[in-house]
Amino acid sequence: VAAGALRRVRPFGIACIYANPVAPVAPSGMLRAMRRPRLLALGLALAAVLAGGCKGKCRSLSEKLCDCAANSVAKTTCLQNASAKEAANPPTAADEAVCDSLLKGCDCRDIGNADGKKRCGLAK
Repeated sequence: VAAGALRRVRPFGIACIYANPVAPVAPSGMLRAMRRPRLLALGLALAAVLAGGCKGKCRSLSEKLCDCAANSVAKTTCLQNASAKEAANPPTAADEAVCDSLLKGCDCRDIGNADGKKRCGLAK
């Protein structure tokens, strides 16, 4: 601890040691170890919030359609294809508006019929 970092105060005759707010005091190893998991959790939570906000409506619609894939391999392939296509041809604001309107009524279980395909934007 740096010289002058701590000062003794005797309120009512009781000896107490307080950290001097002017002099920097490095936190002990125990305090640093306790902060690390909290900072990590905060960082992960922040990343999840930011990542969730980055998805557009068209990406959400394509993910919703991939949810009804026959198995996990097909779903993963579907999601990878959707990501690659979105990166190659990013949606415009008009596309996002159309996807937003389709997202509410689309159910991937109904794409076997013409009406379900229209509600998901797969047919006109």
